[in-house]
Order: sequence, then structure tokens, then C-alpha cells
Amino acid sequence: MLGNVSAACRDTSVDRRDVYRWKENDAKFLAAFTDAEIESTELMEREAYRRAVEGVQKPVYSRDGTLIDTVYDYSDTLLMFLLKARAPQRFRERYDHQHTGANGAPLTFTLLIGDDDDGDDE
Repeated sequence: MLGNVSAACRDTSVDRRDVYRWKENDAKFLAAFTDAEIESTELMEREAYRRAVEGVQKPVYSRDGTLIDTVYDYSDTLLMFLLKARAPQRFRERYDHQHTGANGAPLTFTLLIGDDDDGDDE
């Protein structure tokens, strides 16, 4: 599974335009394509989880290039993305936009209709 239409088309010698045409015109193909997308996404989510929570072993070398140990490296960024996806109500960015007038007063508007009295005919 490649998880990418262009890569899959290259591997199978299929024109990617055909894939999108098949999606539009063939319900069975669309269902299979959708299932493959879901499976691919789940595979990526599993890999993100592995890197964020389980960690990835990284080699540690001495100054002379000798392998002396391995350590686990974790991805805080991937962990945050996983948390935002799983619990957006708790982990998404929050923006509070308020529009007010001077000193926090409500905004007021004046609507002018009619001639602008500037002398031109527009």
C-alpha cells in the first residue's frame, strides 16, 4: 500500500486521470478506493502513534564513530497532532475574535444611501 494515487499509478502503469474517471463512473471502484484511503490513513495514524508514543530507536555514537548505545526518540509534534485529532475539544487552538468600538462599546454603523454630493455623476 502506497497511500498516494500518483505513486500507485506509477507502480501499476495506470494513468491517474483514469483513476479519477473511474471514481466518478464506477460505484464499485469508488467503494474500493474509499476503503483503500481509510486503510492508508489508519496505517499512517499507527505509524504516527508509534513515533510519538512508543518512540523510535536512534543510534548513539562516540566521537570516533563507534556505536555505543541506542536511545528512544519521541515526537512531541506528532503526539500533539494525535491529541488534536482524538480530542479536539480539549487540544485544538482556540480563537476568540471580538469586534468592538471605542473602549469596548458596541460597533455602530452609518449607512448612507443616495447622492454622495461630490459633484461627479457616478
